[in-house]
Amino acid sequence: MSKIDIIGDDKDGGKGRSRGGLYKDVIWVWEIDDPRLLSVIRNALRKWIDGIENFAQYIARRIQSYGFIIEMNSNIYPTNEGYNLVISFKAKGIREDVLKKNWRFLKRQLEGKYGVSRTYRKLAEQYDEGEEYE
Repeated sequence: MSKIDIIGDDKDGGKGRSRGGLYKDVIWVWEIDDPRLLSVIRNALRKWIDGIENFAQYIARRIQSYGFIIEMNSNIYPTNEGYNLVISFKAKGIREDVLKKNWRFLKRQLEGKYGVSRTYRKLAEQYDEGEEYE
């Protein structure tokens, strides 16, 4: 299989191709009879999912380095066709001393000076009363 199509839904994205053409070279998991091949597929998928979970833990550590106390939970549930990964971040508190040190950077980040979207710029405008940390 030379090309891999990543498909979000049953639509063809307006390209005019038929649905059969999108799945032309696909071998469905339930059609695979070789248990060794299924094991390799599951283990490869699990390795990538573990990488995502490790990245989420890295993000949690980075958030905590800015003074936010968060609780990060992740659960991996095996299913018949793969795995479900659930990651949650919960804000528990802040470390005021660390937050004061990073306040200018965080505010600039919210304003969009580091390539952040306009949505966060609006959030920064809402929290302008936090100027006491500067």
